[in-house]
Amino acid sequence: MNSEYMKKILIITDIDFWRRGAGHRMRILKLVEFLANRTYLTIIYIGTAGNKKEESGRDDPDYTLVFLGENELLDLNQYGQRLSEYLTHHSFDFCIIEYIHNAFLLEYLPDGIQTILDTHDIISDRNESFREFGHEEVSFDLSKDLEFGLFDVFDYVMLISEPDLTKLKSILPEEKLILCPHPSYLCRHEIRREVKNIGFIGSEYLPNKDAVQYFINECWCAIFEKHPVNFTIYGNVNRALDGPITHDNILQAGYIDDIGEIYHQIDIVINPVRFGAGLKIKTVEALANGLPLVTSPHGARGLEKTIGHSFWVADQPADFIRIILGLIECYELRKETAKRAYAFMEENFSPEKCFEPLMRVIDEN
Repeated sequence: MNSEYMKKILIITDIDFWRRGAGHRMRILKLVEFLANRTYLTIIYIGTAGNKKEESGRDDPDYTLVFLGENELLDLNQYGQRLSEYLTHHSFDFCIIEYIHNAFLLEYLPDGIQTILDTHDIISDRNESFREFGHEEVSFDLSKDLEFGLFDVFDYVMLISEPDLTKLKSILPEEKLILCPHPSYLCRHEIRREVKNIGFIGSEYLPNKDAVQYFINECWCAIFEKHPVNFTIYGNVNRALDGPITHDNILQAGYIDDIGEIYHQIDIVINPVRFGAGLKIKTVEALANGLPLVTSPHGARGLEKTIGHSFWVADQPADFIRIILGLIECYELRKETAKRAYAFMEENFSPEKCFEPLMRVIDEN
């Protein structure tokens, strides 16, 4: 793109996306990487700076990273004041605010800057889903009326999944809504003839802990009795589990920085997540890595059109057991499913496909 016509974009976030290691960080990282190559991008981080070079993880970034806090956490009003002061000296065409809990920053933005809320998910839906599974404690409580009212204050609302888009079409003007699913790094892995490792990857997020415990308690023994394969749990979800797991052939690998190496070790990926909201980043990543995947109906949210083609869905423990055993026992089925998964992602979930609607809004305004 001709730099003369590139827009100036500001992202405001309190998520340390450069650390990776969780789906919400990866989502912001992919957005940053996309915009950094097409716009003049500045990111304002609401949090302490620490060692800025170490924290950003980059020696020569394609964007400007600004820390509103130096070595101390500030209250919300102080962050707002520092943002306002920064914006008296820097102008932008668009401001993307990450997550609705940062909507309070709108009052510190100058007139003339167009605003986009990157929702990640619908908070009221997520909280309702948590409560259905007996989890009354939620990190950020918000009624539907208040949440949808805040959506309407923004010029545009960015959504990550088609179910969210469909829901909001009946509430907000369609021209305000931007559907931007999550792209993932494409990497084709070998499908080995013998299954040795079933894998789950997750952060400390409560639905991930529930998914691991559900699978172990309801499915693992029946699978292991037929085939003595390993079940390996990757990621910081291991910190959230109630102590070491002593079941046969269950390994706790913890966090590994090289996600490609993790997928190289896995023969079948599972994502038995039962509640939450939005698009499941780990589902997208598994498909982009060309591996056979078995997930729940919730884990398939937003990808329903390719169920049974690019991956498999299990609604009950017996279904998980049956499908996983079938994949273990049939190399050709695993190979064909993985091939279709990779092709589906290549066609539908490139960064250009996912973020083109956002880029069109930026270019046309």
